[in-house]
Amino acid sequence: MNTPRCTVIIPVYNGERYIAEAVRSAMEQTAPIRLVVVDDGSTDGTIDAIDALDVDETYYSTLLQFERNYGAAVALNRGI
Repeated sequence: MNTPRCTVIIPVYNGERYIAEAVRSAMEQTAPIRLVVVDDGSTDGTIDAIDALDVDETYYSTLLQFERNYGAAVALNRGI
């Protein structure tokens, strides 16, 4: 496995329609990455959409979840 050269943090709140595209876009990078998705208390099917993705283990993926919405700044800071 390659050591990740950068970290991609994706904060999401009710982004069921867009999260798959965002994750796929991050995975298409040529350098090894660490992928961190922070769900900011979504109430739609965002978590199900993330679970349905086939994320390769080489992406060092992590999913962090909040029980309620705190805002983008808090989600990004948690991802860091």
